[in-house]
Amino acid sequence: MNSELQPDPGSFRASDADRELVTNLLTSAYADGRLTRDELDARVDAAMSARTFAELTPLTADLLPARQQVQYVSHPQATSSIVRPTGDPSIETILSLLSSTRRQGPWRLHRSSTALAIMGSIKLDLRQASFEAANCELNVTCIMGSVKVVVPQGVEVIDKTVPIMGDHKTRGPHQPSPGAPTLTIRGLLLMSELDVDYRTS
Repeated sequence: MNSELQPDPGSFRASDADRELVTNLLTSAYADGRLTRDELDARVDAAMSARTFAELTPLTADLLPARQQVQYVSHPQATSSIVRPTGDPSIETILSLLSSTRRQGPWRLHRSSTALAIMGSIKLDLRQASFEAANCELNVTCIMGSVKVVVPQGVEVIDKTVPIMGDHKTRGPHQPSPGAPTLTIRGLLLMSELDVDYRTS
């Protein structure tokens, strides 16, 4: 087949899942200190308005090693419908776009998790959750939404989020127990709220 007749892969249309993937990568880069807040905001805006893969790819080109390629969910050359760009099975993404997402009952909190809420809410109830590591991290990007974390007594939560026209608060008495796991929450709260709620029962 004549190569001139073959479509440019970059011209293919990106899906909502592809835009979410790029946004998650940008959020993780911000939490790692590789992007400034202004860079994060500009790139997230560009990702959410991108229509093709050619528009998405440059947004993470300087954040990933050359050998590590992003496998987009809907790209014709993608090799898997389950995308984990880091290749690390202990990293999880929790999404809420114009909706409500909950994790409760027995579930597993991964060593590193990303929570993305855009005009939506995420509730994570840790009272019956198992922690994959003694020190877990939750990287949050919340835009006009909310994230609530229900914490059992003994577990320590370290809040390092940055609110912009938003708020982060901790409710209820708590006392960290020796040997109990720790959850560090980082990220951006844009016109949003983080609520850490310590429960006694």
